[in-house]
Amino acid sequence: MRLTCDFDNLVTNLKDLSEVVEDRLLSEDLKNVTFRLSQDKVELVGINQIIVFTRKLSNEYFSLQLTDEELAKGTVYFQLRSKELLDFLSSYQGVRKTKVEEVSFEFLTEAKVKCMVLERDMDTNAPLISSWVFNNIMLKPNVLNQMNKPEPEGELETVETLSLMFYTRNLFPLMQPGTNLFSKLTFGDDYVVAFCVQHYTFMKNLLGDTFKGIVLTYRAVSFMDKVVCNEPQVQVTRTDMDLFFKTENSTAFIRYDNKLPEYKAYINMFNRDHAICLDRVYLKDILKRLRLLKDTIVFTIEDEEGVVNLKNTKFEQSVPMLKSKALEEIEKKSFKILPNALSNAIIGSDDEFSSELFIYYCMQPNNTAVIIFTDNSGSWFSTVSVKPF
Repeated sequence: MRLTCDFDNLVTNLKDLSEVVEDRLLSEDLKNVTFRLSQDKVELVGINQIIVFTRKLSNEYFSLQLTDEELAKGTVYFQLRSKELLDFLSSYQGVRKTKVEEVSFEFLTEAKVKCMVLERDMDTNAPLISSWVFNNIMLKPNVLNQMNKPEPEGELETVETLSLMFYTRNLFPLMQPGTNLFSKLTFGDDYVVAFCVQHYTFMKNLLGDTFKGIVLTYRAVSFMDKVVCNEPQVQVTRTDMDLFFKTENSTAFIRYDNKLPEYKAYINMFNRDHAICLDRVYLKDILKRLRLLKDTIVFTIEDEEGVVNLKNTKFEQSVPMLKSKALEEIEKKSFKILPNALSNAIIGSDDEFSSELFIYYCMQPNNTAVIIFTDNSGSWFSTVSVKPF
């Protein structure tokens, strides 16, 4: 076997694979990239506990020579440590005296793979070849079964990835790595919900039925955001266990959970009886100063002055209210909120969302309240529980 690949194309594809296999929760023996070779096809495969990702190399970016014995097998595999391979190839990026052209692989033995890099001197065009010897990691039967999982039967739905990015770009920054509730994104029938330590954020679920009634982990959403959404369109379907994504040169199985956490009670707390409206961009600018300290912010509605006063132990500023509703009915108009909770509850880019930020004061039993942050688009809202005083 001798496989020769375009250097830049291979590195780009390996970086996408690393989004799957370079995971701190993944055991070391799975942090590998597998090369799957057949007569006219080269594929890179990476797996972790919830994702099986396959990237097919385009024919113009590789050449492959297999022996008669290897052709008789039908498929040839070799498996290398992902980080070792990427670190080695990345050391050739940014070179100053040469131009890197191609990377070749060949078996030295069943247990060793030699990787050769071809550079050319920029002045003379003379070839310069260097090499690195990798261990060929044995493929475990269960890993082989996972990476050879057949594609689901039936029709696939075509999805514009911009519609997926609407959720991944706005909600993924709120998620935490791990395995608890705060590391999961819930796709309900009505809303996509991000549960955070200090607040909950809801976005109307405008996706198709494939993305309803499921829960995806931090790693799954990260992969969708960084790899799947790089294509303008993706074909998708759902099996009993996985979301299946397909593009022109890639496939991905992503494991999901269908046990949704309860979130309806938080929606029912939302009422529009008492409200204020602030300039979103101006408030976000003020939050930059408030976040210089981790001190709790005292948020006070001063309806007679037509402002909201924000202060901590060192900084204070008032924000003019653009609009207000029924504030005279609120008895206690101050509450405390952490700066990160206030900042993160106002999701997304200021260029993407309305400049008018609506804040609803929803009184609850036992001298508590829920503060709702939203805008006039109706596409999202965040809830923060507070104790008024």
